[in-house]
Amino acid sequence: MEWSGGKNASLHNGKISGKLVDEESGSELAFANIRLFRKNGILMEGTITDEKGVFQFNKLGLADYYFLVNYIGYEEARVDVSLNKNKTFVYLKKVKVAPSTISINEVSVNEDRPVYESKMEKIVYNAENDLNEGLDDATDVLRKTPLLSVDLEGNVNLRGSSNIKFLVNGKESTFFSGSAADALQMIPAEQVKSVEVITSPTAKYDGEGGAGIINIITQQKQISGFKSTINGSIGTRVNKQSLDLNYGKGKFGISVRGRVRYGWPLSGEQTYHRFSFNDSTTLTKNAQTKGQWIGFGGTSEMYYDINPYNSIVTSFQIKGRQQTNQEWADDYLYSYILSQNFIDEMAYQINDTIRYTDSKNLSFGYEWTTDYVRQFSDHEDRELRLAFQLGGDVSDQDNYVYQEFNNGIPNDTIINKNDGNPITYTYQIDYTHPFKDKHTLELGTKYVNRNLLNNYNTQNTNPVIFQPLEQFDYTQNIAAI
Repeated sequence: MEWSGGKNASLHNGKISGKLVDEESGSELAFANIRLFRKNGILMEGTITDEKGVFQFNKLGLADYYFLVNYIGYEEARVDVSLNKNKTFVYLKKVKVAPSTISINEVSVNEDRPVYESKMEKIVYNAENDLNEGLDDATDVLRKTPLLSVDLEGNVNLRGSSNIKFLVNGKESTFFSGSAADALQMIPAEQVKSVEVITSPTAKYDGEGGAGIINIITQQKQISGFKSTINGSIGTRVNKQSLDLNYGKGKFGISVRGRVRYGWPLSGEQTYHRFSFNDSTTLTKNAQTKGQWIGFGGTSEMYYDINPYNSIVTSFQIKGRQQTNQEWADDYLYSYILSQNFIDEMAYQINDTIRYTDSKNLSFGYEWTTDYVRQFSDHEDRELRLAFQLGGDVSDQDNYVYQEFNNGIPNDTIINKNDGNPITYTYQIDYTHPFKDKHTLELGTKYVNRNLLNNYNTQNTNPVIFQPLEQFDYTQNIAAI
């Protein structure tokens, strides 16, 4: 096992690093965009140079690569690199990039945002300007975002820590109050405009998110006319279908999106064997399991431009997941007679239990958000925003357990239910005022009201025992300036 693990590790232990400099002056080029491709043109990953012009790609397979360098005011540069068993590390001391020149009487420049931007408190990945064909959901987009790592289950880490706060368009979302991995899977990749990784959160973000904050900015484009899109895929593990409807005319527009994900029924078997020297007993368990899940989500968004400086945007979102699990299990407990440290062939059975378990878990979340935005003619970044948000998450867990005993104990049935219904109201006012010296003043106030009601009940039918209803009622009020 150790030899096999070492071999696999060597295949993905390649590294490419270097420094980007100006071809004429030799000065270091900071925050340049670099994209790494396989020789066949498949995009592997992207990064940006640091303040000293240094870049690096780690954990690469042994293969032929090339990377493209893009920097405003410079020609695009291509560098070919090969990694093999004799050369797993390549360091390029100076990657020279030539300034671009143009000689015409008049030029009109329309500049798009670079794929990666580094700002004072955050790094921005502009997904809309990247080649993201074939990406499925927001999880795939985060895999291409600097400083983030996403495992096969969709769990996100920022610089090795999972203590992350997620925002959508700068606001908290109740969808991320549960499993962040499930919430990310319900956001289509084409709906993500950019991702902001905030490593030094200011007071604006309530001081939450120990490792940092991930702010997902979604597309909010005005449309003209009608457009519809249907997508679907079938796989061995997950099946996906989605429907998008968009309509816009003049100052008004509306869009509706629906998305369904589900897995095939999965069956399994489990065998467990344990021998105890203390009491000379052996426990054998044989179990068969069967489970299936389905996830769904939808978004409806509407905007209305009152005039060039006043607009209203409202959206309603839902998400849900249902999972069912069944288990049939036989537990056999035997006791053996020990003689001179050998097990006598005589053995007798103490207990035999047959157990059937049926579990059904349903979670359903909803969120309604309305924003009024006031912009000003003296500066495009000066803005007043009034926001209201209502979010909730309904959960319903039912567990049914039936047990049969062969030692005279009456058969029994246990039923337990766990229902929850948290609701959150958020009121927020934000004002942004830019100054001529490139400084910005941000002011805001926020009020949050959280209500959580949870009911838990257990019943035993043999003998009939009605356990008291356990109820948890919690209210939290937060005000901040």
